[in-house]
Amino acid sequence: MSEIRVENIIGETGTDAVKFTKGINVTGIATATNVSVGSSVTASTFHGNGAGLTNVTAGKILQVDQQVRTDTASTGSGTYADVFTVTLTPTSSSSKFLLLADLKISYSSYTAAVMWKFVRTVSGTSTDVFIGDASGSRSRCTWGTEEGGHNNSAVYVIDSTNGIFLDDRPDGTSPINYKIQWKTEQATTYLNRTGGDGNTAAYPRTASSLTVMEVSA
Repeated sequence: MSEIRVENIIGETGTDAVKFTKGINVTGIATATNVSVGSSVTASTFHGNGAGLTNVTAGKILQVDQQVRTDTASTGSGTYADVFTVTLTPTSSSSKFLLLADLKISYSSYTAAVMWKFVRTVSGTSTDVFIGDASGSRSRCTWGTEEGGHNNSAVYVIDSTNGIFLDDRPDGTSPINYKIQWKTEQATTYLNRTGGDGNTAAYPRTASSLTVMEVSA
């Protein structure tokens, strides 16, 4: 096998690039401060964590924040109240925000109905996010649970309820606050505990969360 050893290969004028019209095979590690590719790159493996990548196509996760609640809470009110809050500052004015709710709930009665909604607050202005249209006296919400399925066993059961939405909020980089609010009708709703909540190992205590991801658009 032939071998040529040089320290530098410079184009004909001293400033233009060297052209490899038939391609180039590298078996070791190629190091460059700046690489420009005119068409495409094909590789079986890329190394590194990609933290320094720029001009990446849509879908890159820019930041993540989360509120976890391991305590218990309850509401017997028909008026919406805060139960989760996450605040972050966008890194880009064109970002979208992926909202992921994971909630564990129980009830004081099988007649209970609970409603949840996402709320966005920017510069003091709050907006309901992803709620249904108005229709008579029906509750507008992002999602809801009506506790008829467990009958009289409702106080002994913890349900898992989830909400998800990709929010295309107004442009800007002001701090943004996302909340989950809840209200209940006809009975009391509990977070992270059963309605019965006896002091024995047969009664669970759980955890719930709201996760917000900033996604490049």
